[in-house]
Amino acid sequence: MDKVIFSACVYNWRDGFCGPSADIVLPATEYELEDALQKVRDGEGGETLVSVESFGDFLFLRSHIGEEENLRALNALANKLTTLEGWQIDAFEGLVRIDENNGVGIDIPRLYDLASSVDSCQVLYEATDLASLGKFYAENGFVPELENVQEQAWGFLNFEAIGKLMADRECGAFIRERGYVVRIDDLKEEFKDLDLTPKKPDYTALLEVSIMDSGQSMTLELPCGRAAIDNVRAQLGANDLSVLSWRCVDCLVPALRDAFSQEDNIGYANHTAKQLRDLPQSDLLAYKALVEATRCSDLSNAMRLMDSVDSYWFTRKFDGPEAVALDELSVLLGENDRATLLPFVELHRYGEKLLEEQNISMTPYGGIERKDRQPIQAVCQEPQMGGMSMM
Repeated sequence: MDKVIFSACVYNWRDGFCGPSADIVLPATEYELEDALQKVRDGEGGETLVSVESFGDFLFLRSHIGEEENLRALNALANKLTTLEGWQIDAFEGLVRIDENNGVGIDIPRLYDLASSVDSCQVLYEATDLASLGKFYAENGFVPELENVQEQAWGFLNFEAIGKLMADRECGAFIRERGYVVRIDDLKEEFKDLDLTPKKPDYTALLEVSIMDSGQSMTLELPCGRAAIDNVRAQLGANDLSVLSWRCVDCLVPALRDAFSQEDNIGYANHTAKQLRDLPQSDLLAYKALVEATRCSDLSNAMRLMDSVDSYWFTRKFDGPEAVALDELSVLLGENDRATLLPFVELHRYGEKLLEEQNISMTPYGGIERKDRQPIQAVCQEPQMGGMSMM
């Protein structure tokens, strides 16, 4: 997704601040959410929390979004906020300010409902403070108490007092001296009907296909049949595949998104997506770790790595050098000796030494090593094929 609402860090508190973490931008796709939760060992014990570090255009939410437990609820809010533009963002901020003024508890469900209710309020940009609000309401006949005031008496009116009276009466709120927001209808309650359960996408890779210099684009789900590719080409008005380009906007293995975008042969990209789809679920995390460890950046090598997963040992229990050191000490020493020695061991340095000696590569998903104990080498990118074509 292109529009970033929040930048956040997902982390696991089972080891305090030293637990595994993953950076993520929201809104995120289902594959991106799943990937972040895999990196922090969600579901394997401990407490997973999300800390928003950047709020973009919604800095006024900083005091209401702290360390959230539900990543998917926060992502749903981010998706909703992408639909707001211009005055709607101001309306949303006004609704938040109104809740603040009234002491209403503001959480993710409440924020989602407020964002869904921007059409239930008005934004008065003419009113930037109490005085301008009072003058606007008085001059437009919105203050019943002023109906019988003579014209010559208007110069003696206290517009600031009138503005405060009206703001208190209708529970409106000012937005950063840029306008005034007031509710004119009931709020919508949409969050309670959301389904936040994980939903596996029907595709392995999702491409945004465009025709050069036209600005038109369509999505293409891989793997697919030749008919689907021909349909996208026809819908875009392209005579052949050579005038099309694409970028991958989502992928089962997020680290391969750029590789799909850079592949010139749609047939090969489609074939790779099919192989990824058929990869056993039990091998997926090991494969992700292997892609990271080898810094794989092209589909040719990505395909080769799929065939070599069985040549590696992969373990989830290693989430850093300290974990490797503790595992080694548990093998070498009994419980009492280990407890005595631990306060005097620099676990991080010891773990790094073990990683080097044993040729273990640490990845966000866990530790991976070759079964022949040789170092894991970075793979080289294959030369790109010329022109876009269908295999």
